[in-house]
Amino acid sequence: MDLLSIRDSSGEASVALDRILKSGISPSRFEEVVNRGSANSYDEFYKNKELPTPDSEGELQVIGFDGKGVPVIKSEAAKIQSRSGKGEKRQKTKEAIVGISYTVDPKGRRSEEAREKKEAAKEQGVKSRHAQQIFI
Repeated sequence: MDLLSIRDSSGEASVALDRILKSGISPSRFEEVVNRGSANSYDEFYKNKELPTPDSEGELQVIGFDGKGVPVIKSEAAKIQSRSGKGEKRQKTKEAIVGISYTVDPKGRRSEEAREKKEAAKEQGVKSRHAQQIFI
């Protein structure tokens, strides 16, 4: 269940498992089992994770964040429901934020090299925005 739910949603993963094993597990039950197991292994994973050695770290620290609005479970929304002011809507979503941090070494490349690669991509018919993502 965990392996299937990493790649797909709980609904898609339960369908895949049902096709393989004819299990008949509903998507809601599938999600409950996976979430319970994942929550328990989270603390264990980070407790046993070894810290990187200083010589394995890169020179530059990269940090990134991304957020996604997710629906609030109705029973949870009732607990946090406060009195809405004039013109305010009921809270139906919350933002889930994930962060990442890693280190890299700088790439010693001149701006002329990046420009040349971008021009070469244009000549080959690659759209300029896509060329920037690939070559810069």
